[in-house]
Amino acid sequence: MLLPTGRLLTKISRNAFSGRYGYFRAKWRTVTEERILFAEANALLAFLRRSGCTFHRCADLYRQPVPRGISYRYDVHVRDIPGCRSFVEFHRKERIPATFFFFWDYSPLERTPSQEYKDLRKLIAEPSDVGHHDSPVDAFLIASRFRGNRREYATWADSEGAVRWLTRLAEDPVELARFNDSAMTEFIARVRQAQVHFGPISLIAGHGGELGQLLRKKLPKMKPAAADIARNLRARYWLTPNRLAAAGLDACVDRNDHSPEGWFEASDDGGLITKMARLLRRRLDQSTAVQLLLHPYTWAGGKRDAELSELLNSGAAVSPVGALAK
Repeated sequence: MLLPTGRLLTKISRNAFSGRYGYFRAKWRTVTEERILFAEANALLAFLRRSGCTFHRCADLYRQPVPRGISYRYDVHVRDIPGCRSFVEFHRKERIPATFFFFWDYSPLERTPSQEYKDLRKLIAEPSDVGHHDSPVDAFLIASRFRGNRREYATWADSEGAVRWLTRLAEDPVELARFNDSAMTEFIARVRQAQVHFGPISLIAGHGGELGQLLRKKLPKMKPAAADIARNLRARYWLTPNRLAAAGLDACVDRNDHSPEGWFEASDDGGLITKMARLLRRRLDQSTAVQLLLHPYTWAGGKRDAELSELLNSGAAVSPVGALAK
């Protein structure tokens, strides 16, 4: 029997198994700290406005990046729902577009609160919209090989068994093609179901997924062909233009091999706000388009290494676009 490593248990407790706990924690923290959430959202918006930024839907900025164009992307997992309600209200009040990517059909854990996702969808109105958040390969493996059990899947994904499986796929192109076709069939079905529940959806944002995250440190020791397959099974690379078209989607708004020039992303991932602020300033100094990737739980229940209100507003805004050309 495979036993999970300490690293794996930490990862799991922070993600899959803490989903419902994180939801209730975020629900309580959102009530008690909503003022802080709005203050940080306002501080970020004020900085962007002083820096001469314009605001766009994720789809529009990805399709046609403009200098210092900003789009807001929110990845909404179960634990993000309470904080997300506050961000929806913020964007409605400010008339700033945002796209909220629902992570609702990855495994039984996410499907349980589907009504709460539906209720959240009712709050989202123009100029904001909804997208799909998914890792098709991980979701397919969880459902088809692990009976929906993310615990068992994560344990396997962190094991030598996963490495051997990838090695076999590298040695058997027919089996690899068959696997991808099966994953694709299930992915199309999930996209269709999302559209039934939440209305028109044209965008997807890739989820990191257990396979890619837990195998990351093993990649240098794997055979090159198997390591390439591991990379290509990650959502941001697996979601090629042809697969997106087959699923009726326009784009995957991740930084990958198909991202447009002049378009970058700055994320609050892991609560590393200092890193996010530094990257945002650098990209705006370069007059690139920036997609802000935000996780509501980071601002309603999660930990942050700093506050944007201090990092962005302690100094001057970036120089106006015209000044950079002088």
